[in-house]
Amino acid sequence: MPSTQQNFMLASTIFILCLQGTKASSTDPVFVDVLAAEPQDPEAGRKLLHSVNQKVIAHGILCTIGYLFLLPLGALLGRYFRTFTDKWFKGHMVVQWFIAGPVILAGFALGIAAVKQGNTKSLDNHMKLGIVLFALYIMQLVVGSIIHWVKPRNPKGRPPQNYFHAVFGILIIALAFFQVRMGYKDEWTRIPMNVEPKGANTVWIVWIVLVPVAYVGGLAFLPKQYRQEREARESQGAQDETKEATS
Repeated sequence: MPSTQQNFMLASTIFILCLQGTKASSTDPVFVDVLAAEPQDPEAGRKLLHSVNQKVIAHGILCTIGYLFLLPLGALLGRYFRTFTDKWFKGHMVVQWFIAGPVILAGFALGIAAVKQGNTKSLDNHMKLGIVLFALYIMQLVVGSIIHWVKPRNPKGRPPQNYFHAVFGILIIALAFFQVRMGYKDEWTRIPMNVEPKGANTVWIVWIVLVPVAYVGGLAFLPKQYRQEREARESQGAQDETKEATS
């Protein structure tokens, strides 16, 4: 006699196959087992699995949008427009804080909810990296805010934290690419969807090429950026000296 857990898993598998419209016959091993099983509460099992799956799907979509579309957008805004307008930081901050932030937070919360509802006993690599990635994102927001609002007095050159912020942001996006791929390649087949989302890998490949190319293209503005920053430091230094002389 199959156990209740086995019955639940078998019933759940049938439900997902039905959701996907997967063609299967009664000769398939899973269907043979299910036909011989007697689930105690298959309806509750279907509802639970459906709820978990919906959370996982929403989690994947929101985190992909937040980490792979909005964060690169905010980075590219800073990379391309900072040498043309002093308003660039507002656009950068709005995207990274107020648009990407809620999307990433919602995706992260749905991931936690799915793990809890699915009664996961231990965290796998995708789940662990998700926590690390979210913490790194929060840390990056804090570092960026400090850099913008807490300026060093009389800097002789470009502050090291500015370089750290840029490199750290690139690292976060690179980890996000790895994390998203792990999500649709590994996690998607465990919930069980049994197949990765159609076209996901193609979009991922195209995007992992386009985003770095776009960012590298923006590096052409670095000489102009460094010149503007140097002139701003020299101007501020002259103003400070004038104030000290007249005080």
